[in-house]
Amino acid sequence: MTQLSFGRQMTQTLDSYNHDSLSESDVNILEAYGYSFKIHQPWQIGFFHEDIDGKFVWYPKKGTLMREGEHAITKLGEYHDIEDVIKRMDMYLP
Repeated sequence: MTQLSFGRQMTQTLDSYNHDSLSESDVNILEAYGYSFKIHQPWQIGFFHEDIDGKFVWYPKKGTLMREGEHAITKLGEYHDIEDVIKRMDMYLP
């Protein structure tokens, strides 16, 4: 059983996730880019970055990436790879 700590959001056991969630490699990539996350459900993952207001929500199975800002929720597109998700979220960095 692999126990990882990531960001300020949570500590979670990766073995409890199914194929629709993040792998250990995904976690390492997110950390390298400064993102923390919270897995709301295996099919719904929230991403946070200290330099970006609001949060992002990704549905890995369908690939839908949403941004929840202060006043609106916006669909950003469909991404099936964590690196593509990060590239899209990075567009909101100052």
